[in-house]
Amino acid sequence: MLRLRRAKLADERGVSLNFELSDLTAREWEKDQYDVVVGIFFQFLAPTDRASVFEGIRRTVRPGGLVLIEGYGLGQIEYGTGGPKTREKLYTEDLLRRAFADFSDVQITAYDAGISEGPGHDGMSALVDMVARR
Repeated sequence: MLRLRRAKLADERGVSLNFELSDLTAREWEKDQYDVVVGIFFQFLAPTDRASVFEGIRRTVRPGGLVLIEGYGLGQIEYGTGGPKTREKLYTEDLLRRAFADFSDVQITAYDAGISEGPGHDGMSALVDMVARR
């Protein structure tokens, strides 16, 4: 349903989207393949797998391309409105800044906001967003 809404919005705005479903830990990250890579709430990876996935994302976005990541921050455990239950799987500004330190422009924002993403992910949440240009 969400994919259909996003595809319709992209079509209305004259933008093409390519949706892919894959196991992030087994994915072949082709070099310089995409203009934009978006990762939303993919925080159930172990820290070692996360480092490998971040490396793959850095590799697959083209020079000048964008990476957008949104996930839960450290305060999410106290909110209990979804996401990982362990601190090592939550994002911090420092973690994302280090992971994408080789990018030319990295903007990271940590904030609290109410979200409504369905059962188990509803209510005040601690969020961390990143927009980075390679």
